Amino acid sequence: MADQAQFTIRCEACHAEDFQPNDLLYCRECNMVVYCSEECYSDDWVRHQPICAMLQDLGSQLEASMHRDPNISPFVSTRNETPGLRSVHGHEPTFTQQQVDAWMKFHESLIKDTTIVCLGLAGHPEKVRTKVMHVKLRPRNQAEHCGVVGRYFEFADACEVDIDEAMAVFPWPWPGHLMHVRMMHEQSKESDTGLVTAAIVEVEGSDLPLQMLPVYFKGEDRTAKFPCGPSSNNWKELFKFYVNTGRS
Repeated sequence: MADQAQFTIRCEACHAEDFQPNDLLYCRECNMVVYCSEECYSDDWVRHQPICAMLQDLGSQLEASMHRDPNISPFVSTRNETPGLRSVHGHEPTFTQQQVDAWMKFHESLIKDTTIVCLGLAGHPEKVRTKVMHVKLRPRNQAEHCGVVGRYFEFADACEVDIDEAMAVFPWPWPGHLMHVRMMHEQSKESDTGLVTAAIVEVEGSDLPLQMLPVYFKGEDRTAKFPCGPSSNNWKELFKFYVNTGRS
């Protein structure tokens, strides 16, 4: 059985972890950020205030989306308790979260380069704040991948997704991931990590959660895998080639 993800709750201001859940204090405005004391809440307010307004807006959008589908809760996963793949074409589940993590790590550079090209960031860096890349994969059976990490999955599709549109119509857990992307936008303003967007990877026919990979862009050309250049129209075919052949 795959290990379940463990989450650590930290104070937003001092990052303390050694306190009891009953001692938690949530921001009174957005009700999404946690503090260990009133002092930390007050000390962090200047930094948190602009993010707080954004979180309140996103919370309203989430509440509206829940009204459209009352069966979906933003706080309870709609997926099975144990991550894994459902039976595909009569085959038993073969993949665990650890194997998906290994595939993501193997193709990390490729996915980041593809995101930059897919969104056209070289010519339109402002799109990091409005778009993400959505990658769809299909699981391969043992006879197809032969135990090669880079060949666990085959390419199904990839495209850019508008964050505002996805927040409004995509089911959970999409809004949660996109909320995280927007929080990274705000955090990047305070650091020199560069502009940030994300690639969101989905395995079709899977009980595994969506995989999100942050993509930082400083304006440099990170498109070595795309010889036709950052504006190449054949990026999707090249991405498909690298994924299906298991090349990093």
